[in-house]
Amino acid sequence: MGEQEKEIWQFAVELYGMPRVAECCIFLQDQCAVDVVHLIFLLFMLDANGFRADRQFVRRSRHVCDEWRSKVIIPLRQVRRDLKPMESGDIEGAREFRHEIKSLELQAERLQLNYLLRWRMDESCKTLTQRATPAREAGRLIREVAFGAQENAVFDGDIEKADDAIETIAAALTLMPDREIKPEL
Repeated sequence: MGEQEKEIWQFAVELYGMPRVAECCIFLQDQCAVDVVHLIFLLFMLDANGFRADRQFVRRSRHVCDEWRSKVIIPLRQVRRDLKPMESGDIEGAREFRHEIKSLELQAERLQLNYLLRWRMDESCKTLTQRATPAREAGRLIREVAFGAQENAVFDGDIEKADDAIETIAAALTLMPDREIKPEL
């Protein structure tokens, strides 16, 4: 595993562990169809080197892992969620089994992050990198991901709760330690 893969995973764990971020990510995932792994990738690129992802980049990068997400991550997540009420039931080992599924889900998410990072390195040769200030750009980027995930659908959820989730994650990003991606050759 390269240094960048370690950095992006550390970033993901730190961001997700900040107060209310996990809850907000789950809300955006469940209510706005946000691919949280994709969102974390974009926020890492913004935080690490000020990369401003335009709407076209957000869409292309989201579609890069659609099949992986739909055939691997979402089914693992659903199995894990389905097992939660069974943890305290009659089936011996259900709790341990659920934790193994959770571990596989996290491993699948880490693989997606690494794939997106490698894809970005290939993609950077084709596109100009726009610079942005993370504090200003984070809210716009999260909104683009959250409401852009709806594609042609109209968001019919709790817009105030979605805005609160977006602002919480954007604020958490500003509290992250400074980092900079060092290109691997």
